[in-house]
Amino acid sequence: MEEQGRRLRTGTGIQILVATPGRLIDALERRYIVFNQCNYVVLDEADRMIDMGFEPQVKQILDSMHGPWKSTDEDEAAKQEAESKAAKGGVGIMYRTVIMFSATMPREVEDLANKYMRSPCVIKIGDSDSGKNKRIIQHVEVMTEGQKKGRLEKLLRQCQPPVIVFINAKKGVDVVAREIGKMGFRACILHGGKKQSEREDAIEAFKKGEYNIMCATDVAGRGLDIDGVQHVINYDMATSIDK
Repeated sequence: MEEQGRRLRTGTGIQILVATPGRLIDALERRYIVFNQCNYVVLDEADRMIDMGFEPQVKQILDSMHGPWKSTDEDEAAKQEAESKAAKGGVGIMYRTVIMFSATMPREVEDLANKYMRSPCVIKIGDSDSGKNKRIIQHVEVMTEGQKKGRLEKLLRQCQPPVIVFINAKKGVDVVAREIGKMGFRACILHGGKKQSEREDAIEAFKKGEYNIMCATDVAGRGLDIDGVQHVINYDMATSIDK
C-alpha cells in the first residue's frame, strides 16, 4: 500500500487508475488520491462487484466524486468539453462521465445507474434474451448426493468432449476432478485458489485439447470463449438464482 501511495503522490500524477473498490477507498482515506480532476469513471463488471458484496464501497467511491457531470445532450456535452479545453491555462471545469459495463442487469445495477447516471444510454451486445438461446437444451435431474458421482460418470461417457463441469466450492472442484481422473478422463482445474498463471495454463491446455474436461467454480463462468464445448454440467445446484 505504501509503495502504491508513493507512486500516486509523486511525479506529475497519473492519467489512468485501475483499482479494486477496497484498495481505492484505502487510498482515498489516506489522502493518497483525490478525485477533483477525475473526468471519467468506468465501472467494469458492475454486477460481479455487487455479487461479491462491494456495493457499499462502490457507492462510497461514487459519492466522493462531486459534480459537475457532463450533459446527457451530445451537443451540450461537446460544448462543455470545448469550454474546458479552451479555459485559461488549459485548466477548466472537469465534467465527469460515468460508464458501466455489466454482463447482467439485476435490480441493484439498475439502482446504481439510476442514482449516479443521468438518463443513461443502454448499449446491448447481442440479443437481450441470449440467456434463453433456443439452441441450448437444459436438463435438470434431481437425485441424492450419493447418486451424483455415478450419474456424472455416465454423462461424461456419453458426452462429446470438451466438457465443462461446474462445482460450487473450490474444495469440491479438487475432489470431483480427482474422481474424474479415476474414471479415466483427463481433467484440469480452474478456481480462485489457483495462481493466475496456473489458471491461464489450465485454460490454454483445455483449449488445445490436452484435457477432455475442465472442473471449475463460477470463476470460469464469465469472460471465457472456448470453442467446441457442447456440454456444460452443473454438478451442484446454484446457491441463488437471479430472477
